[in-house]
Amino acid sequence: MMKFSLKIKICLIFTLAFYTICLHATSHAQSLHLKYSEESHQGPIYALATSKDQQWVYSVGNDGLLKVWDIKDGSLKKSIFLPSLQSKNANKLFSISVSTKTDQIAVGGNFKSTNKKNLVFILSKNLSMDSTPLEVNEIVTHTLFSDFHDILAVGTARGLEIFDSHLHQRIATIPTKNQITGILEINADSWAVADAGGNLRIYNQKWESIRHVKLPFKSGIGSIALSPDQKQIAVSAIAEPMIEVLSIDTLSTSKKLNFNKIDNGDLSSLAWTNDGSLYASGSFDFKGKTPLIKWYGRNLEKRQLASLSNSRTNQLKALKNSDILFSTYGPSWGRYSNSGKLNYLNLPNTLDSKNSFIAVDESDNNIKLNIFLTKKQLTLDFNTLSLSALTLNSPLKIDVPSLPVQLNGSFVLNSKKYPLAKGENVTAITTNTAKTVTFIASDFGLRAISQEGKQLWSRPTTSTARGLDLAPKHHMLFSLESDGVIRTYDMRTGALILNLLINKKTEEWLAHTPSSQFIGSANSGSMMSWVKTNSLEKIATAYDIKQFRHQYYK
Repeated sequence: MMKFSLKIKICLIFTLAFYTICLHATSHAQSLHLKYSEESHQGPIYALATSKDQQWVYSVGNDGLLKVWDIKDGSLKKSIFLPSLQSKNANKLFSISVSTKTDQIAVGGNFKSTNKKNLVFILSKNLSMDSTPLEVNEIVTHTLFSDFHDILAVGTARGLEIFDSHLHQRIATIPTKNQITGILEINADSWAVADAGGNLRIYNQKWESIRHVKLPFKSGIGSIALSPDQKQIAVSAIAEPMIEVLSIDTLSTSKKLNFNKIDNGDLSSLAWTNDGSLYASGSFDFKGKTPLIKWYGRNLEKRQLASLSNSRTNQLKALKNSDILFSTYGPSWGRYSNSGKLNYLNLPNTLDSKNSFIAVDESDNNIKLNIFLTKKQLTLDFNTLSLSALTLNSPLKIDVPSLPVQLNGSFVLNSKKYPLAKGENVTAITTNTAKTVTFIASDFGLRAISQEGKQLWSRPTTSTARGLDLAPKHHMLFSLESDGVIRTYDMRTGALILNLLINKKTEEWLAHTPSSQFIGSANSGSMMSWVKTNSLEKIATAYDIKQFRHQYYK
């Protein structure tokens, strides 16, 4: 029996366009929250940290989960849901830091499921809640414990907030006009802080700015890294292949690193290892994969290029032995050896959006969704609710529609320009049979544009769409997205209808609506969980869907 009193009635209807579940709970209905519980993250991994002894790797990301991994082989050891008080909006975790003094863990992000949206949770080594979460004024982008003092520095979308990490009291608030993109503790007396406006500042122990430089980056600063001798700091641009190495004492540029013929992409992360090597990675396209660029030698005069994964890299983290940890939008993470070997790459069991594509077969009475993997075809029949698999003798070659021309922060369609946000690129395109509406996917969203050039609708997405196809008779737009989920939208309005999760190894599948109604294959019950919490002071408790199905589904 479960530990809390809950009476549930489930009524399930599945049609081509929608299905419904009626859920009734006698108490705490607002605290039930549907979450993925696959071994991998569901969505981008935004930040990594290691335990004090570097035995464990901690990861957080778009799904609001904190996961603990064995650093030796990448195996999952524990996964927890941070508290959420309502059920409609997921939490997003953007930062994590571990104290080298106390092993405390600080996790920050945007907690839409709480009334207090911007929080930093302080956890103990055993992942229990240490205190009431710290409230901050803006979305948290960075957290960093001091190695020398009882200080926790929190970077946000609009400045710095400094807390006593022992008493959990605010010490200082330092507003900025731009998002904080990097925080480093240089020594016991000084910190380096970078922002998206291109500013790099050095603060003393009293949090007074003692040195400042504005870098000549059009897109602002994306990442910073400290040299092992603590005399230099490397600074990268957000959306340009540019890195400058500056002297800590003067903030004057001592070296500009050479990218040769690489002329696009962004640098989302830097790491400087104990052997003196400087690593950079981001969203460069190198033979279809994201490269890791290594500068080494006495004056960083040598360069090597290696591919890590087929998904944009979010963060690099240097280990004591000069190895590198990296996380991706994939969502995956891995460990790269300082000898140039990929030790392991932790890949999710969900679909790989860059090596997969979707195609819809539609009739008046049915939809069959085909998912093509490297040497396998999966077909989900909406009438029979069955998933079949077919082995392909060789990888299928397809003609992908050409993407529109992209110039100076915009794309061109039918001779008309449409704006793109900073760092945004068009990723997929499809058109209805009558050629009257074109659907465009980009890094940050979807939009529908009429033949006359009118934007019919636009909506943000939680991850990047890599493939699109239509079921026009049923007004459905299918989107294969970079977090491995196939999402279905109403092609008339852009409203999200359905999320489809497929385990490519076990071929189990589970579909759910934005309101948490669900259906799936016979053994899909462990792919998602109900999460229960009553307080911000307690870690949430997760219950696999299969527990509800076995006890309450008729």
